[in-house]
Amino acid sequence: MPILAYTPGDSIIHKLNPITKLMIIVLIWITSLVSFDMMTFLVLLSLLLIFWILGRISLGEMVTIIKLLLLIFLVFTIINGFMYFRGKTPLFYVLGYPFTVEGLLFGITLSLKVLCIVSSIPILTRTTTISDLIGSFAKMRIPYTLTFILATAINFTDMISEIYQNIKESQLLRGYSIDEMNFLKRIIKGYAPLFTPLILLVLKKASTMDLAIEARAFGASKRRTYISEPKFTIYDIVFISIVAAVSITLLVLNIVYGKIMLILPT
Repeated sequence: MPILAYTPGDSIIHKLNPITKLMIIVLIWITSLVSFDMMTFLVLLSLLLIFWILGRISLGEMVTIIKLLLLIFLVFTIINGFMYFRGKTPLFYVLGYPFTVEGLLFGITLSLKVLCIVSSIPILTRTTTISDLIGSFAKMRIPYTLTFILATAINFTDMISEIYQNIKESQLLRGYSIDEMNFLKRIIKGYAPLFTPLILLVLKKASTMDLAIEARAFGASKRRTYISEPKFTIYDIVFISIVAAVSITLLVLNIVYGKIMLILPT
């Protein structure tokens, strides 16, 4: 199942207003982006884990996210291990260049930062229908065109993931298994038979959607009605307050201990 696809349910996270979930994500993103402290990210990941459990989102999907980002994490760790400008404690040497403990820790910290940002997204997409999301954005006076683009992007992400999986399974039936290739062979020629039909099918889907939009006179009417208009409840206030309190506390601690900076750690 695509990671961003909506999963029906009646959990407390499902019942939250989409704007509440969006605010929670924004708070987590702000805290993650301006912080470079490993403990901050561990606290945020613990908070996200609680949200995933309350929303009854499969924790196996967290493992899937980590697998998808594993190459990025590896690159962060290797590059910073050798090139981190504050690295002072060599762990080992390669061709005379030291791989430092400080660089290793900074690479892991950057990886945790990315994981916090990415793993917060399913809190919204997995527990919110597109109609609820559009209705909430309409209440925020966001132009419908922008709202439609966002909703379409979410749907397209899921669709691309599903098409890719279908192509991969079809090629497997023909005896073509990319999973059995080594890393170098996979990069050089392994993905071509998968990405070529993927791009063609996505372009075809986009063309079909364009015709469907025009057939429904998209943009002809300036006043729209919406199927659902979610309302705020006491639970929304409680969850926003908790996340805001955690975020503010973490930011204050970062400032006090001098580990917050927009570009590089102090």
